[in-house]
Amino acid sequence: MQQIRHFRVIPMLLSLVLLFSVCLTACAEEAESEFTIEGTTLVSYNGPGGEVTVPEGIEKIGTWAFKNSRVTKVNLPETLKELDSFCFFSCSLLTDITLPASLQYLEYDPDGMVKSQVFAFNSSLREIKVAEGNPWYQSVDGVLFTADGKTLLYYPSGKNQYEDYTIPEGTERLGYSPFSRAYFGSLTIPSTLANMDIFDNDFAGATVAEFIVSPDNPTFYAENGILCSGDTLIAYPSGKHEEELTIDGFPEKVTQIGGSAFVNNLYLKTLEFPDRIKTLGWMACSCMKSLESVTVPSSVEFISAYCFRACRKLKQVTILNPDVELMTNDILEEQYREHNSYEIFRDDEQVVLYGYEGSTTQQYAERYTLPFESLGPIPKK
Repeated sequence: MQQIRHFRVIPMLLSLVLLFSVCLTACAEEAESEFTIEGTTLVSYNGPGGEVTVPEGIEKIGTWAFKNSRVTKVNLPETLKELDSFCFFSCSLLTDITLPASLQYLEYDPDGMVKSQVFAFNSSLREIKVAEGNPWYQSVDGVLFTADGKTLLYYPSGKNQYEDYTIPEGTERLGYSPFSRAYFGSLTIPSTLANMDIFDNDFAGATVAEFIVSPDNPTFYAENGILCSGDTLIAYPSGKHEEELTIDGFPEKVTQIGGSAFVNNLYLKTLEFPDRIKTLGWMACSCMKSLESVTVPSSVEFISAYCFRACRKLKQVTILNPDVELMTNDILEEQYREHNSYEIFRDDEQVVLYGYEGSTTQQYAERYTLPFESLGPIPKK
C-alpha cells in the first residue's frame, strides 16, 4: 500500500512543478511584454504604470521610451550606461528614480552629441537620486549635477515649487533646458556661472518671479529682476506679476532682445520696447499667455522667426520702422521651404499689424494674409 501511495504522490508533485513553471513562464512573458527591447536598448515601455523594474542587461534607454507613461517609480539596472534624449518625457506621476553607478552618458552621447530634456515635464519628481559610486554624476539636494559640480543638468520640476533657489557656487555651466516646468520665487545666479546661451533663454519653460545675480559675477547681471548680459536681455521673469512693461522698465544698457527672452510669460499684457532696441531674437516673445499689445520702435532693424508665435490673446503689433527686416523662409534653400515655416506670427489668428504705407510690415502682412492697418505715409527723414 505504501508503494502505491508513493507512486500516486509522484504525478501530483510533477503536476505542481509543471504548473509552477507555467506560471513563471507566463509571468516572465508578461514582464517582457511591458517592454520593447532591441539588443541591449529598451526602445519603449508598454505597461500600465506604477513601479517598474527595467530588466538587467539593458545598457541604453532610448528616445521617448517612457514618454507619457504612468510610471511612479523606475528601478534602473546596474548594467545601464546611457539615457537618451526625452526618454522620461512627461512622466507626470514619476516620483522616484535613482541613476545607477554604471550610468555614464546622460549629458552627451558616446559621440559627444548633446542630449536634451531627459526629465522634462516630470511634474511630480521632487528629486533625482544618484547611486553611490557613480563617477560621472551626483545629486546635490535632489538636483542633478556632473560629478565635479560644475554643470547643473536637471532641476526636478516638482521640487519645492515657488520657493527661492540659489544655484551653488562652483557651478560654471547649465545643461540643455535644465529647469523645464520648474517653479521658483527667486532664482539666484552664482559668481561662478559664466556660461549661458545669451541667444536662447536657458530658463525657458520655468516660471521665475525674479532673477538675482551675485555682484561678483563678471558676465551676468540683474536689473528689476530681469536677467541680462552686456547689452542683451536674456530672460524676463515669466512669473513676475506685472501686466505692463514700458520703456522705463527695461534695463538701461539693453539694445538686444535674446532668443526666448519673454517666452511663456504669464502676466504681461502690454509690451513697449524702448527706442534703442535693435533686434528681437528667435521666439523672443512667443507663447506669452496674456499679451495683447506690442509696440516695436523705429530703432528695431530685425525681427526673427516665431518672435510672436502662439500669443493667443495678441491683438495689435505696431511696427514703427518702415524698413524693418522680418525673417521669412527666403533664407532657406528652396527645397526646404515646403517643410519649414519661419513666420513671425503663427497661431495668432486675431493679431492686426500696424505700420506705414508701403512699409516692409505691410508687405509682410500681405504675403502672409494678416490684417494690416496703415499709420499713414512713411515719415520724411
